[in-house]
Amino acid sequence: LGEIFPPTYRNRSENIARTEVAIVQGIITQATYERNGVEQKQWYALLDGDTRPGHAAAHGQVRKIGEPFLVDGENMMHPGDPVASVGNVAGCRCDELPVIDGETSLPAQPWAGGYQPNTAAARASSAPVRT
Repeated sequence: LGEIFPPTYRNRSENIARTEVAIVQGIITQATYERNGVEQKQWYALLDGDTRPGHAAAHGQVRKIGEPFLVDGENMMHPGDPVASVGNVAGCRCDELPVIDGETSLPAQPWAGGYQPNTAAARASSAPVRT
């Protein structure tokens, strides 16, 4: 048991903490948008090698504030929606963006490490994507 326990639970507390914070962040973001008259929201996924295929597919979805996103076959009001399955919530790094005046341009993906030359071509390739 001593040989199995450490590998099985390595980083488990960090994963639980991150997931719980994401749930609270999603709930607060949704409530903030509602209170401030934001009429639409947009799913924003961190697109890298660790992104769930269903979350990458949801990237850019726009919904009315009171309507859920469709993420990997499940209705989710926001990233970290606690009514969704653990497979859609645990460790999720997605975010929900407000849609203001119909603007649905997604910001460039955040830097995920590695070398990125400071050239005009590199900056142009990280420009917001119009959906």
